[in-house]
Amino acid sequence: MKKGTGPNRSFFSALDDVPYLTKKLGRLEKRGDTWVEKGVDVRIAVDMLSMAIKNLYATAILISGDGDFASVIEAVKDLGKHVEVAYVSQIYHLKASWDKFIRLSPEFLKDCFLHRP
Repeated sequence: MKKGTGPNRSFFSALDDVPYLTKKLGRLEKRGDTWVEKGVDVRIAVDMLSMAIKNLYATAILISGDGDFASVIEAVKDLGKHVEVAYVSQIYHLKASWDKFIRLSPEFLKDCFLHRP
């Protein structure tokens, strides 16, 4: 069997098979006893804005609860695009910005998890 195929391939490898999806990864840096993601928020904001300017999409779907995205959401909407935000926990600083929100509750995600016998 080829590397990266079969039932045990990683989530990130599986994303390579999703049509019209470009995977861009940030990096993790160790800070004390924890790991922190770096280089992701700015990359997302630049992509959202540059692709909106190029008219490459009609609706952006942002999966984040980070209030730092409020400004880019407003800029993208000013360009005539719609923005939907999917989030795990309640977020108030983005609430006025989006056109639609999707709460990623355990019930909503239940079919996304692998159930092993």
